This record gives sequence, C-alpha cells and structure tokens, in this order.
Amino acid sequence: MGLITESTTAQVGRPIETVGMGCYTAPTWDRNICQMRRWSDSDNRFYYDDKLVFYRGATFLSDHIAKMAPEMKFLDSWRRGMTQSLTQDGFEKWMGSVADYGTLMHTLCDAYIAGNLTYNMVQEEVAILVKNSAIPKDVEHKVLNKMLRNILAFRTFVTSTGAKTLAMEQMVKSDVIFTATPIDMVARIDTEDGPCWALLNLKSSENTQNHEYQCAVELVCAEETIGQTLRQIEDLPVRVMTFRPLSWRTAPNYELKDYTDKAIALKDVVVSAASLLAGLGAMSIPSMEIPLWDGTLEAETMFTMQSVLTL
Repeated sequence: MGLITESTTAQVGRPIETVGMGCYTAPTWDRNICQMRRWSDSDNRFYYDDKLVFYRGATFLSDHIAKMAPEMKFLDSWRRGMTQSLTQDGFEKWMGSVADYGTLMHTLCDAYIAGNLTYNMVQEEVAILVKNSAIPKDVEHKVLNKMLRNILAFRTFVTSTGAKTLAMEQMVKSDVIFTATPIDMVARIDTEDGPCWALLNLKSSENTQNHEYQCAVELVCAEETIGQTLRQIEDLPVRVMTFRPLSWRTAPNYELKDYTDKAIALKDVVVSAASLLAGLGAMSIPSMEIPLWDGTLEAETMFTMQSVLTL
C-alpha cells in the first residue's frame, strides 16, 4: 500500500487505472472532458482526478438508496436458472467471478466497436478468465458459449439501432452528489421515438434487476459533465438506458430498457441521499491517522498524528 498526503502528487504504491485509457474514442470526441483514476479494494471504490479530488462510485450511492426500498425477488428466479446451467458448485464459484466476467464483456464490446474483435480473442480471454478466477475448468465451455452469445446480442443491438459510438468507458462526475462513474457506452442511437444520445449501461447477466437508482445517479453525473457537450454536437434528448443480452437459440436477442423518466423523477432522492451520506461521513475518502516523526526515533522524540490516504 502506498500513502498519499495532501502535499503528495499522484505517487502511489501500485498501478492505479486511468479509466477508459485505451478504450474506443471517436475522432470527434474529447475524452479529456472528464478523466479520472480508479482505486478500489474489497470494500471501497473511489475515483480521483489530477488534483486528488475524490468521488465515490455510483454503485455505492445507488446501493444505499436501494436499501430503503429493496426489490430482491428477481434474484431467486435468476439464481435457479444459473444454477441449472452451471451446477450448484459451479454457480457458487461463478458468483465470485461475475464482476470479472462483466469487465471482460465490456472489454470485448469495446474491441467490437473498435473493429478488432475476433473469435480467437474471445476464446483466449475467456480461458484466461477461467484460469485466474474461481470458475471451475469443467464449465469453461459454458462460460465461452455465454460470452459469445452476449457479444452477438451486443452486435445485434449496435446494428439494429444504427449506434454511432462516441466513447466507451467515458468518465462522468457530479460535485453535487460527490460521485463519479464511467458510462459504459455513449452513443447516438435510433429508437421508436426518434434519435437520441444514449448513456448505456452494459449488463452482462440475463437477470431482470431494476437499475433505476444506478441510472438516476449516472444521469445526474452525465448531465453535469457531458450533457451540454452532447447537445452541442447534435440537439437530441439524452437518455439513460441499460442493455442486457437475452437468452436465444438461433437469433441473437437483447433488451434495451429506458430508465430516463424514472431517473429524472428520482433526481431529488439521489441528491438528498448523497447529502445525508456526506453528513454521516460516508462519502469521505479512504484515510487513516498514522503517527509521524522527524529523524531518528529517540526517547524524547515527539510525534504527530497525520491523516493520510490509504492507497
């Protein structure tokens, strides 16, 4: 673990990921409109800029809002379906690797948008995922099959909506709700109601979880960061949506769910929840007080307590 104090520039004890670095960016889009680095451990995920201003991730805030009105029934049916396809032991291990699977799907979707995706790439990346995770080797073929189907469903979405992607993994932030988050895909798409700017959250699983709180947080951040820029490019409505692959046999299928109206209605709830959590200290950066002294420690040496970031 490295330590950062207020007087320290961005020197850290391990590589910190710059979000979206290397991801697809259209020639007409300036990714630097919002650039941040991501730091996380088992309990926290933070984003920070070059001035060491820290922001909580969107999931932290949306999860706290959701706890006030839990909607967990969807988990039972999804769990049963996944257990049948992977076996019980395989499912339990799979659950520990869901985040890695989702990250890989985003990577492969990015490769598709950039025009670099091959079958061998998917096969090799899934093999690495299985090797480095708790997914049992004997279900690797099922994981590969699921990933291939998800990618083909994503391709169908892109082609059927005429999606013109500006950026994958574009960071957005809000100083009002102390939160930052990457938007998986920012694109112009055609819908039944006409063209729009879509802020897309790409989901890798087939469960039907309600993502209205997460989308509400993302919309607040996006409007504060890139909303005006998008409308300057083309004056279209900005919509926040989720994409998720559906189970299919011969024809790739997907669900595109528009959360914009719910997200707008929830804006005051999001702002109030963020303010409440900030008042309780829950939005604070990861820090601790450590004793410090100058020179060689002697019997009479004085020490002071200093707050440092535990990066």
